[in-house]
Order: sequence, then C-alpha cells, then structure tokens
Amino acid sequence: MKVVSLGLTGFGPAYVKPVTRFEFDPAEDGEKIADFALAMLARGRIPQPPPIEPQYVVGATFPF
Repeated sequence: MKVVSLGLTGFGPAYVKPVTRFEFDPAEDGEKIADFALAMLARGRIPQPPPIEPQYVVGATFPF
C-alpha cells in the first residue's frame, strides 16, 4: 500500500515508516499573509498575492 498525507511542518503523522506528505508551514504562511496585508495598507493598492504552497516531503510510504 502506498500512502501520501497532508500535514503541518513538524507535525507529521505517526507511523513506523516516514510518511510521504504535503506539508504546510503555518508560521511562514502567516508571515507572508501579514506582509501582504501590511503592504496593501501602506500602498493603498493590492500587490501581487504571495504564493502559499505546500512542500512535497518524500518518505518511505510513497517514494516518488
């Protein structure tokens, strides 16, 4: 069986093998969103939105 999970950075699922997962970093994403909001307030216009993307972390459950 092959498994891929979705999780937050540092909070991967507990399993006997490292689980392949898509990870979001809530602290980093929060900083990007806060910087975007502050830039929008300071400039009075909407800047380019920041990319909020998960990172693919290869584990033993789906090694591709």
